Order: sequence, then C-alpha cells, then structure tokens
Amino acid sequence: MLTLTKSMAAFAILAVAGSAAAQPFAGAEAPTAVVSFADLDIGSPAGLRALESRIHGAASRLCIRHGRKSLEAEFAERRCMSAAMSSAQAGIDQALADRAVQMASRSKVQLSKR
Repeated sequence: MLTLTKSMAAFAILAVAGSAAAQPFAGAEAPTAVVSFADLDIGSPAGLRALESRIHGAASRLCIRHGRKSLEAEFAERRCMSAAMSSAQAGIDQALADRAVQMASRSKVQLSKR
C-alpha cells in the first residue's frame, strides 16, 4: 500500500508541474515528465532533498531550451521553472501528509477480547 501511495503522489507532482510549465508554451500541449520517488524515504532530510533534486531536474528538462535565445525567452524559461517548482510543492506536501497518515495508522495495535 505504501508503494501505491508513493506512486500516486509522484503522479500528482508531475501533473501539476506539467501544467505550470505550459504557460510559456501557450497553444501547445503541456509538456510532462515522470519523477519516481518510490525508492526514497521522503520523511528524511536526505530523501526529501533527493526528491526536490529530481523534480528540479524534470522541471529543467520541461522548461529550459538550450542554444541561443532572446531575453524574453530566457525570462519565460525562468517563469516556467519557478511556476513548476512552486506548484510541485503541493504534490510534495501531499506525499508527506500521506506518509504521516500511514505512519500513524501503523502505530496502532488492535486488541480483541476472546
């Protein structure tokens, strides 16, 4: 169950980041990427940093175009990165909340009277 919740949270992060990245690509299909964090303990500082790094990398691939570009294009890329990272935070927050609920539910013991 824990893996399924992590997968669903990862999908939520990407869907939000993809729609934020679409702003500079008006009229085009919103680009998306997949970021997995099933192998990370996002409750630890190192795990959370690793997730944020993966999201930053995915946002860079969605927003940044290499080569010569105008100043306007450069600013559009920065806005795209900022929007993608900001909106991805909602997915991270949801994943952390889901983790807390799962941890709390595992910390209970059910007793039965025979």
